[in-house]
Amino acid sequence: MHENAHNYNPTTFRSVSTLGDLRDFILTCNLKPEAKNQIRSAIKRVDELVGHGALDLPADPQMIFSLLEGISPAMAGMEPGSFANTLSRLRTAFRLAASHLGRSRSNAPLTGSWRELQDKLQTKTKRVLSRFFHFAARQGWQPTDITDVHITRFASHLSEDVMVVGWEMIVRRTIKAWNQLASGGQGTLNPLTPLPAKRTSYWIAPEKWPQSLRADVEALLNELGNPNLFSARKVRKLKPGTIRQYRYMITTLISAAVGDGVPLEKLMSLAVAVHPDQVVRALHFLAARAGGTVTSTMLQMMIRARVIAGLCQLPEAALAELDAIWENLLLHAPPELRLRHMARKNRVLLERLGHDQRFADLIHTLPDRLAHEARAKQDSRFAPALMRTALAIDLLLTCDAAREPRQPRAG
Repeated sequence: MHENAHNYNPTTFRSVSTLGDLRDFILTCNLKPEAKNQIRSAIKRVDELVGHGALDLPADPQMIFSLLEGISPAMAGMEPGSFANTLSRLRTAFRLAASHLGRSRSNAPLTGSWRELQDKLQTKTKRVLSRFFHFAARQGWQPTDITDVHITRFASHLSEDVMVVGWEMIVRRTIKAWNQLASGGQGTLNPLTPLPAKRTSYWIAPEKWPQSLRADVEALLNELGNPNLFSARKVRKLKPGTIRQYRYMITTLISAAVGDGVPLEKLMSLAVAVHPDQVVRALHFLAARAGGTVTSTMLQMMIRARVIAGLCQLPEAALAELDAIWENLLLHAPPELRLRHMARKNRVLLERLGHDQRFADLIHTLPDRLAHEARAKQDSRFAPALMRTALAIDLLLTCDAAREPRQPRAG
């Protein structure tokens, strides 16, 4: 088969199902030809070791690396360094194709002691511990066996075998939930050693806030959860999960502002806390903690702060300043965060526009085609509408207005 990089397009790989798909997918990646050849050669070599040489094994990192655990460099007929390089390149391939792979987690039900332990848990705890329970069960471990050694192996599995994004946070949550079980008298479970804190906490508990600020926050959250449906302004009842997010983001804003040097006693009301001066200080603090980058937390906090500012009836000048801060924040956010704050259908269209050249050509030639159709209309009543649409699209494409940052929406 003739294989040239220009014959492949990432949009054609909606799902990478087999090692053959994975090997073809590498051709679409923005890599040097030498790197592509090395990675594709590694995939083929691994398939020869654990498969049938037909590249038809599922592209399941967990399964593939589990099979490779039983193979040594000598069994593979390779030097240890070459064998390690092959595994490293395979991991790189799975990382590059991560968004196109299927689920790697097992859906098989638990049995034995792990099922008995799972049945005693609340739904939230089940979700946190599910991945670890299934992994431990596959290894043949028992709940009473679990120690720090086992959690270290689990962490290595997440980071190296299945290459889960945010694996460290999963491990932290797993340890926390497990220790809650151990302290709650669930059999004779061994407590696990928590991972060292990555950074000093800046969080300020609401109990330490000024009384007037706490009262404002509780009143707002109560209003959002139980609005007066007969008020003069448009309202809607928010779900409990959204209310919790508001509480979290308000606490983040206050804590970050204080972390940047704003005296806590100055924040006597919610209106003061969401004033542009305090919001800027909070964003400055959060950006410094994130290494100077805009994070999802900053964007979410800004959205909530803008809504709260409107509910607190801040002056129009302050609201306009918050809008300008939002636009500037979104302008400097990473592309993936900017896309996340778009409606899904717009995000899908933009992603397709960036990868599908034929679709992009159709978009850019649409004004000319509409104008031609308008001129060819025998019934002149519809021609002006078509020509108006063609002109509007041409202006949007020329001015690139469709990519301007949007203001946050209420709620």
